[in-house]
Amino acid sequence: MSRAGGDRASARAALAEAFGADRIDGDAPLVARVADEEEAACAVRIATEHGLSVGPAGAVGRWDLVLDLSALADVAVHADSHLVEVGAGVSPAALEARLGDSGLTLGWSWLPEVPMGVLLGAEERGPEGSHAFPGWSPVAAVRAVLPDGRLFASKCAPRSAVGPDLKALIVGCLLDDRTQAAILTHVTLRVRPRPAMIRRLVFAFPEYGAAVGALAEALARDLVPDRVGLLDGGSRESILTWESHGEPRVAALRAAVVDEVCGLAGGRRLSTQARTRLERIAGNDEGAAGSGEVRAKAAEAPSLPETVLASCRWSQLASLRRALIEAFSGRVRVHVERALPEGPVALACVAAGAGGTARARIVQAGGRVGPSRVEEEILTRILRDA
Repeated sequence: MSRAGGDRASARAALAEAFGADRIDGDAPLVARVADEEEAACAVRIATEHGLSVGPAGAVGRWDLVLDLSALADVAVHADSHLVEVGAGVSPAALEARLGDSGLTLGWSWLPEVPMGVLLGAEERGPEGSHAFPGWSPVAAVRAVLPDGRLFASKCAPRSAVGPDLKALIVGCLLDDRTQAAILTHVTLRVRPRPAMIRRLVFAFPEYGAAVGALAEALARDLVPDRVGLLDGGSRESILTWESHGEPRVAALRAAVVDEVCGLAGGRRLSTQARTRLERIAGNDEGAAGSGEVRAKAAEAPSLPETVLASCRWSQLASLRRALIEAFSGRVRVHVERALPEGPVALACVAAGAGGTARARIVQAGGRVGPSRVEEEILTRILRDA
């Protein structure tokens, strides 16, 4: 949004006058902490007047002015219409916990800690321009700041509505690393009722390959999880989490079959006490909606700040992981985020700055950077009909 360069000194003075000097930090880039969307619009106008590029904190880009939108954390749940309006500073993980109080859920297959404004407004894309994150179908309406500082709000229209989809001009509006078509401030999402029952199983496997085999076998039996996660423990045990949702008797039956499959593959089912301890390490509460995803902290993995989304066939996953381990001398984790019958969608976690090498190795090993082709087809259809 706006051009790069400009007069930072005069822009800083104008921002300090508008918001107070204590809310302006840094120099290259400047960082402005805004309290609401009106202040965000004011900051954009100041940046434009002084020739500065501007973008939201956390987005992939090189901005002269970064807007900290963390104060935009309001959540308004409309339970009767199955809609929720949420500020750009709220993450999907935090929103899912709030929705649980109203008996609702996002229904997303994973719940990142990335702020919603960054996730939907400036998401990373795959090499073919594909969305790197799931979940765009629930977007019903958006509010945003345009490049000239005006506020934009799309109306919440039914899926069957015809005509131009104005929100599609805002969602995914990162044009390049210095150009932001608009900055999201709020988004209205479609949500759904929480299932009557959630059966969550957690298993520890002595080898990563055994956990992968158990997942593939369960899927071969037409047992598709409602949520799944495979934590690569490196030299430690790998942790598999599996959730079945729905009518209690059916969910319990599916869980029993998964228990059998994982046991035959060498998995050790964790007790409730051990599972709760792992979830606390991972920063989740047992009672929170969407909890139970055992994250990297649970296996005491090294700090690996850069992630690359990849997809492949089940038969390719072990060799893909080996190729990455060889490339980074073991300093890598490959966590399965979603499991499809055709193959897993995984996050390869590597050291900062190593994403390019990881992407090249994934392709060399026969994998694909970005979501699976099946997911892309589904997303394309959903986005077309949304």
